[in-house]
Amino acid sequence: MTETFARLLAKRDRQEYDDEYLQLLIAYHEAHPFSEAPAVFMGYYALAYGNVDVALEYAQKAFSKRPVNFEVWKLWIRCCEQTGDTRRLMYFQGLCRKFYSTPLHLSFTADGCEDELGLLTLGMGIGNYAPFAKCRAHLVDGKIEMGQGLFIGEFLPRIYDRPEYWYWIGCYKEREDFDAKGWLSSAHQYDPEFVGRCGVEFAFDMMKAKEVQDVTIVPDGTPVVVPVGGKEAGQSVHIASEDGEGAIDDTSRLAKWSFHFYRLDAPTRISSEQPFVMGEPIPLVHSPRRHPVVINILIDALSWGVMRERGYQDVPNICRFFEKGVIFDQNFSTSEYTFPSFAAIETSMYPQHNQIFNEYANVELSPRIVTMSEQMKRLGYYCTCVLGADGMYEGVERGYDRVLGNFYDTPAYRGVERAIRQLEAFGECDQFLQIHTMDVHVWSSKSVHLLPVTQTKLPLRERLTGGNTDDASVYIAGYELYRQQCLDGIRLTDRNLGVLFDYLEAHYAPDDYVVNLYSDHGVSVFGDHWDLMSDHHVGAALMARGAGIPARGFVRDEVTSTLDLYPILAYEAGFDVPDDIDGNLPAALGGRARRYAISNTLYPGQVLRCAIRTLTHEFQVMSHEFIDEDGTVDLGGIETALYRRSDHVRIEDAALQEEFLRVFRAHTASIDRRDPWPSMREARPDWYGTAERKERHG
Repeated sequence: MTETFARLLAKRDRQEYDDEYLQLLIAYHEAHPFSEAPAVFMGYYALAYGNVDVALEYAQKAFSKRPVNFEVWKLWIRCCEQTGDTRRLMYFQGLCRKFYSTPLHLSFTADGCEDELGLLTLGMGIGNYAPFAKCRAHLVDGKIEMGQGLFIGEFLPRIYDRPEYWYWIGCYKEREDFDAKGWLSSAHQYDPEFVGRCGVEFAFDMMKAKEVQDVTIVPDGTPVVVPVGGKEAGQSVHIASEDGEGAIDDTSRLAKWSFHFYRLDAPTRISSEQPFVMGEPIPLVHSPRRHPVVINILIDALSWGVMRERGYQDVPNICRFFEKGVIFDQNFSTSEYTFPSFAAIETSMYPQHNQIFNEYANVELSPRIVTMSEQMKRLGYYCTCVLGADGMYEGVERGYDRVLGNFYDTPAYRGVERAIRQLEAFGECDQFLQIHTMDVHVWSSKSVHLLPVTQTKLPLRERLTGGNTDDASVYIAGYELYRQQCLDGIRLTDRNLGVLFDYLEAHYAPDDYVVNLYSDHGVSVFGDHWDLMSDHHVGAALMARGAGIPARGFVRDEVTSTLDLYPILAYEAGFDVPDDIDGNLPAALGGRARRYAISNTLYPGQVLRCAIRTLTHEFQVMSHEFIDEDGTVDLGGIETALYRRSDHVRIEDAALQEEFLRVFRAHTASIDRRDPWPSMREARPDWYGTAERKERHG
């Protein structure tokens, strides 16, 4: 701990907010511009002199730099107590309770109780798997109960102010019993078994909507489709309009917690005796400034390094389709697993920049960050994630009008069929779709059922060896069982995507669609030992085909990053790229080739691992210290190694190593922590450094 930090901390704890305190604070800020500590110290200074509004400004500055931080949360709680902001008070109390077992002091307003309980639930929850909640706070006979539950038939809570249209959680239906899923989800809303198993195959329909009871929609010269959701079983809505045959005056039945669609060509009034929800009207119109179809396909855990080693034999349909565009053969992910990698792709920002890295903490992207889907929505696309829902709580998918959520049960065939149905249902408007499939992802066969082909083709010894491992997927390696599980999933995905590619080629002109395919990370199963920074594990797919994409085929002469999908989509769709993103438009598309691709872990309770790759070399770094909950780590002690990529032989080159080290230091400047907060170390969560931590050398 530096002397300046120690003196500031001591003076704050003694409440000595004098001129020396300010001088120390200024000096510390100049020496540590990336730290949240100056804003925290300044916030307490402002509170001491009664300037609550100023304290709030500094609390917000601190939160934007370090949203997962005990001292930042405590400053927020102090501010909220003085301003009466019960929403954020409940949220930050929930975070402190979850991470550091601090006591809750609950206080709710009569009008905002439901919203405040939702914020408490977010604070005590985890950052993924919406609409499931690890600790759902709700009222039962006037008393607060907490346990596993899910948000259904209601709006998804949001940390920031909720816009006019926000995600209302319904049941996704195809052609099936009218009210069955409403009954099922209602019966299991607080069932810990249902929640703990992620609803088995249950699919949620999360659509931006608002609550209404009597509304008139006036189409502006073009037909619109209006989504309407029922809140009660058998709910009836009255619809009054007209068509070429005269007046329409009729009723329609709504299913509980499900959306229905109505095409409107003239002013129409929709009303009901009970409130219902209505999605934003969807104009059925094409624009010459847009493409009729843009599709992003995320194949979770597809290792492109493995595909390259195997001569691409397992992905014939993918290669056939994208060879008429570009296939970036030297592409790497930012992270080793989905939670931080997905957010990095959608924002084109490293995890330490967008601050989405700790899945245990339910924090939301800053509103200043514009996601890919938000960019497409601004252009006028109707945006739908037909399979996925991995970034709802943290706001990673907040640009989508509609998100159809499954968890774990996300086969490619389901995503392909939903995509085709979506294209046909809304073919009169320009659409941006996302498919997130997980056929390829490897999990222990103790927890996830294997494909029949994997079970039947393996000899008994290989079928059984490794079957009882409890390792997390990133640490599974050395077993033929999981290699075959992965390869069978890849072939299955390729076969099903071939159906989608054939559909696009048969129904659209080449200049009418754009398709991007990518992965968020790879796997370690093809090695004898796990290696989170290996070509197998962070070697990821990235390819594009369609309007404006040159037919370059395989691009092997430049390295790319999954961060680059964002500027590639900007190139395809025509939106402006923010100045603060970390992505880069590849030279193959008219940009400038990046010098290197960086991958690194940022998992609390483990050491930081980093790999920096060029076309010819690979530089590996490992920290001595473990990563804190807030994503910071003391990088004063590190181990480094330089390799030649052609044969992965370690080499000695002092000048080249020094150049790579400068890149590493710049990359990690915002998370290199030399002054840990004592309060965080003293109250460290139980899981830190125990079951979640792996030995430094694997």
